[in-house]
Amino acid sequence: MGGMGRPRRRFGRGEPLPEPDDEFDFSDDDEDDPDDDDAAELSAAADAFTARTGVRLHARIAADDEEDAAEQEAKGPVDAPIALRALPVIERTVLHYPEAVRGNLLRHLHLYGRFQMRGIPFLGCARPNAARVNLAVRRRTPMASLQRTLHHEIGHLVEMHPSFPEAAWLALNTTAYSGRGHRDRAGKHAGPEVWRDGFITAYASKNRHEDFAELAELAFTEPRRALNAAQASPVLAAKLDLMARVYDRMAPGVVLPWTRGG
Repeated sequence: MGGMGRPRRRFGRGEPLPEPDDEFDFSDDDEDDPDDDDAAELSAAADAFTARTGVRLHARIAADDEEDAAEQEAKGPVDAPIALRALPVIERTVLHYPEAVRGNLLRHLHLYGRFQMRGIPFLGCARPNAARVNLAVRRRTPMASLQRTLHHEIGHLVEMHPSFPEAAWLALNTTAYSGRGHRDRAGKHAGPEVWRDGFITAYASKNRHEDFAELAELAFTEPRRALNAAQASPVLAAKLDLMARVYDRMAPGVVLPWTRGG
């Protein structure tokens, strides 16, 4: 941060906020009772996923009677057939990363049918201290949203690692973080007016956690757009370069589609 005569604002190492679900609001949807055959198939698929990726997959398919009502409302069961359809996309995304990430920075992936905080639906949440990502999988959530969210949340796991060069990242900014913001459609489709301030989306200007994760999400899923943004902003160009060096060091061998080697 820094620049423009404003003091640098430091953000602590508390875990980043979950990723808001700006696609659909599922808070009023009812959960179907899981079919035994579907549940068994999902359990077997979860075991296979874990064997192939090194990431333990947890899929909640029924409410936990031991949890209180508030907890059950916040984390609803996943629909087994929908989870089974989503698993190939989820697995391909996880397998994009080498074992330095999967099975290490990311050891647990929890699938829910509903994931809320304070009544607000979220698509995902990273918990770096637990090497865990929570992911909401619903019938109306586009598969591309799951892919983007996973890259975003894994970005949080990378950025929250103690070896992350926090000072070097913050020194790139010429505009201070706002400390505010919510990811919405306008933020996701930000253009040059936001890029010129050194942020890939309006949501990225909230803090360094979202700054890194938003840029990682776009760089992995829409590298051409990320490169267009870098052409419009020397700050974003420098951030993409530093991000590439971070992933090269923390996830050696990962394909970085925004680089020449990707």
